[in-house]
Amino acid sequence: MNRNKSIIVLVSLIFIAHVISCQKSLLKDLSPSTIKDIWYYGGDTEHSGLSIEEISPPLKLLWTYKAHSALGQAIVAADSFLVFGTKDGWLTILALNSGEKIREIKIKKQISITSLFDKNRLFIAQRWNTPSLQSFDFKTGKKTWEKEKGSIMGEPLIDGNRLFAGNGEGHMFALDSRTGEEIWEKNIKEPVSGYTLNPNGILIVSTDGGTLYSLSPTNGERIWEKEISGSFETGPVLTDGKAFIGTREGDFYAISMKDGSILWQFSTQGGIYLPGATDETYVYFGTTQGIIYCLDITTGKEKWHFETDSVMGTSPLISGRWIYFGTLDKILYAISRETGQKQWQFETRGRIKTSPLIQNGLLVVASEDRYVYGFIEEN
Repeated sequence: MNRNKSIIVLVSLIFIAHVISCQKSLLKDLSPSTIKDIWYYGGDTEHSGLSIEEISPPLKLLWTYKAHSALGQAIVAADSFLVFGTKDGWLTILALNSGEKIREIKIKKQISITSLFDKNRLFIAQRWNTPSLQSFDFKTGKKTWEKEKGSIMGEPLIDGNRLFAGNGEGHMFALDSRTGEEIWEKNIKEPVSGYTLNPNGILIVSTDGGTLYSLSPTNGERIWEKEISGSFETGPVLTDGKAFIGTREGDFYAISMKDGSILWQFSTQGGIYLPGATDETYVYFGTTQGIIYCLDITTGKEKWHFETDSVMGTSPLISGRWIYFGTLDKILYAISRETGQKQWQFETRGRIKTSPLIQNGLLVVASEDRYVYGFIEEN
């Protein structure tokens, strides 16, 4: 009997060692020379919400993973890995194709965190605890630097070796992503709600008080500012020289990135608490009334709208001919990008407040009761 127990223990130890070895080898293979595709919140620094992959409904569930607690708004994907933070302070890395856990890092107790990925570095931003920014080596899990910059709001951006972020104390700043050293910091005197960066080097920042700023990403100098009637819960979406943003009061704006002038305005019946998504022709956004709108980016004219039975819980995700999004009544939707008609839906276990992403032929979304879902095309 003792001999049998010894054999079982030995086999178990060999299996555990094999799993750990496989996990380490997976992480070892991820390096700046092998990373091809990275998806973070909004898909790019313009937060366009535009996927380069098309996944067509109907979809089938490939895997689920139960996290420590609910996820935040953002999930990050890097090649074949999925990275997310939870509201109780865990950072988790999964294998994208299977949903199997690769590594966990405990950051803080009872604190919401969000993450950003660049090359082989993971950056962690904390909403309401210190230190507010940390950098980790992805392969080893070791911390490389930390910086206290107040309560980080919005989702940090990476451009080259610069990391941009803003805080609830009204400061916008840029750090050297390799060392954490400060490049510049500007006091804009209102809590920051969001920020995006276009390829031409224009940083657009929104504040809780309803002001938009254009800053130089090089030194933070102010290019222009524009006060809007209303208040912003979120950051803008950029394309074609325009910034698109909605207010809590239900007005959606197209703003010129050149001088901050209002190009057009569209009024809705519900508040707008999440960023939209845009392609070269249309912009898509949802409201607290459970309606998702499609507007012409040049004129602001409505092309179509789709009504759900609940509040929009995520930003739209554009994938070829389809748009995916989640609602607070636990439904993941796929609707036609051309007509707005519903094509498919899936009911999850909890409210959906984490924006979906598509990577390597897989659509990933999370529900508020801790579950992460991986979907593939049914056919």
